[in-house]
Amino acid sequence: MIRNRLANAIGRAIDSVYLAFSPEKAIKRARARAFYNMGYEGASINRRMPNIPFDGRAEDINEVSRDILRKRARELERNSPVAGAIIKAMENGVIGKGFSMQVMHDDENYDSVVEKLWTYWEHHENCDYTQRQCLDDMLRMILKRLMVDGGVIVTFKMDRKRKIPLTLRVHEVDELDTTDIPKTENGNVILNGIELTEDGREVAYWLKQTTPDGMQDLKPVRVPVEEAIFLWDKGRPSQYREVTPYASTIALTKDLSEYNDAVAVQQKFNACTMGVIEQENPMMEVGRMANQNDGSRVESLEGGTVKTLKPGEKMKLLSPNGQATEVSTYVPLIQRMLSAPWGLSLESTSRNVERVNYSSARQNLIADQVTYDTYRNYLEEYLLRPIFRKFVNICYLKGLLDRTSFNPDDDDYYMAKWLGTSMAWIDPLKEANANMINLSSGGKSFQSYCAEQGVDWRDRIDEMKEAQEYAEKQGVTLSFVQKISHDDGDDDSDNSNKTNTDKDGG
Repeated sequence: MIRNRLANAIGRAIDSVYLAFSPEKAIKRARARAFYNMGYEGASINRRMPNIPFDGRAEDINEVSRDILRKRARELERNSPVAGAIIKAMENGVIGKGFSMQVMHDDENYDSVVEKLWTYWEHHENCDYTQRQCLDDMLRMILKRLMVDGGVIVTFKMDRKRKIPLTLRVHEVDELDTTDIPKTENGNVILNGIELTEDGREVAYWLKQTTPDGMQDLKPVRVPVEEAIFLWDKGRPSQYREVTPYASTIALTKDLSEYNDAVAVQQKFNACTMGVIEQENPMMEVGRMANQNDGSRVESLEGGTVKTLKPGEKMKLLSPNGQATEVSTYVPLIQRMLSAPWGLSLESTSRNVERVNYSSARQNLIADQVTYDTYRNYLEEYLLRPIFRKFVNICYLKGLLDRTSFNPDDDDYYMAKWLGTSMAWIDPLKEANANMINLSSGGKSFQSYCAEQGVDWRDRIDEMKEAQEYAEKQGVTLSFVQKISHDDGDDDSDNSNKTNTDKDGG
């Protein structure tokens, strides 16, 4: 407060000097100081906020810290159970058991052919360039790299020996060539491995090439944007590359790990007996003096033994005090703070549901599902849609769609929907009753209901029909068939009684 008053007094004195020579400049200074002091308290410089934070273009800030943040985030991925729990919760919620694809064109023949080809292609020996991962496994790895590294690159590779030549290859962001190449031959600018036009549009990616053992660097390769997908979250217009989402929680996660280590060491100490030898009249002794008749020194205690000390010495047992009793409060608090930036609840990342009831668990699950759907929609929009379009075109060029009505110039043939994992049930009876009410009242369509369950509604009807026909063949009546027949019988009975009543009355 005193510092602010002194600064204002000095400012007014300077303004009075400017007033004599340049009244216009003096008025601007006084106006700026008035806005500075009275406009926003958060803009003032005081003991709580002594410095003005560094700011600038997003890429200038991220470039300085990007590699360090990514390395620390990867270290947490390897060694922090809390970070691992967040990643696993997101992986289970977003990918779950995997995605199933449903073509959305009106031609059922085309839909059926493409869906069968896609089901064949998504196996590990067909879609992966290295033939190690199926499509769902690749999606899990891509999601993990998005969470830890902040970005990932997927390139399209052609393998002519396969039935469907299209394959995918996943690259880490480390493979972007960050050597300073100011401009290319066509005048584009290369910034941190990204080739950009003068107005900031991405044109190509420059990837490092090394020998399989990683010992020899080869010439970087230029991959056009049409042959690659660079996934990363753009938070500012002046940002051209990724930064790990763990950036804001790295320090807090590290603190929690160190706290857990300290508590673990304390509990180990508490599980042991420790003691020190005290002397009532200490004398100046040099070295580690013996305190037993055989010339040895008491340095450890074993069960059932008696140790004799020198006259004037006594054994004092140590029982260190600590904060182990606060672990049950402190750890969940920090875990909640670490989960919140991801849009997840504590229960989803810690698997601790001791303090929740049905309503709170359901509310957290709904909020978590919004987070999962956001990431799922991101993968569908920026990864699966481009892959599917490329896949259909490759199948067309290979002649696999000759017996369909496919038209490469019609965008309707590239429309598809991906069905993911359905939301889990907290109380199956309540959820089933709610769905029954929504379906019967028209609040939810059968298609939407099946989509929430992660299945195609046509497949569900086909399965119901198949089960019904087989049950009738075996002389078994299914519960839903019995209910429909019973309802129809009631209606017929009512109509029959009404007819008889009319006849009697006539």
